[in-house]
Formats: sequence, C-alpha cells, structure tokens
Amino acid sequence: MYHLAAISSHRLSIREPYSYLENSCMSLLNLLEAARIVKPPSKIIFTSSSSVYSDHEPPLREGLEPRPRGPYALSKFFGEKLCKLYVDLYGLDCSIIRYFNVVSERCGGNIVFKIFAKKIFAGEPIDINGRLE
Repeated sequence: MYHLAAISSHRLSIREPYSYLENSCMSLLNLLEAARIVKPPSKIIFTSSSSVYSDHEPPLREGLEPRPRGPYALSKFFGEKLCKLYVDLYGLDCSIIRYFNVVSERCGGNIVFKIFAKKIFAGEPIDINGRLE
C-alpha cells in the first residue's frame, strides 16, 4: 500500500494546523491499522517530505536530525515515527521516502521542476544556484 495522501503546503499549514495534522496523522493511522489486521500483512510505503529537515544547510542527507517547523513538516515527521512504531510493535513492513520537489498537474508554481519547464518552453534561461559537478 502506498500512502500518498496529504495536504501539502507548509505556508497554509501554519494557518490551518488542524486540517493538516488531522488529515495526515489519521489517514496514516487508518492505513497502518488496516495493514496490520489483514492477512498477510501489507507492505506500506509512506511518503514523507524533505520539509522534515527544515533549516539544515544543503546538502541534505538522510542522517541529518529532523527539525520540522510547522504543522505540515511535523505531520510528516510524526508519520515517520508512527510507521517506525508499527514496525517495532507489530513487525509491519514499512518503508519511508522523503520526497523533494514533487511535480504534478496541480502542484504549486514554486516547485523547481515546474519553474524550469515553464522557462524552457518559453525559451528563457534557467538560473542555477550552487555548483555543477
């Protein structure tokens, strides 16, 4: 089972914390419980977010201590912990993926790939900050 459900906006989560925490945490709990009671138990893929790293300086690495700031990031970090709990308590097979820059038709305009695509199709140059290796 893939858990892809979330309301995803750090900025909006600051204004609407209840909907973010309720949606993310309860939907995941329902999924984990369903996976736990079915036979054979289902494998879970939980989609977390790079937002759990918050203000760490790049490059971001998996081993960094999460420092979620805001309800969205906190709900993702809580989801990771909830998955780990179900692995430890019930032996559930649960993997966690921390996504960066998810792109879809309905994603926000501030996603780097969307910005790049718009500039490419408009024939505009792409600004790259950092170093290319």
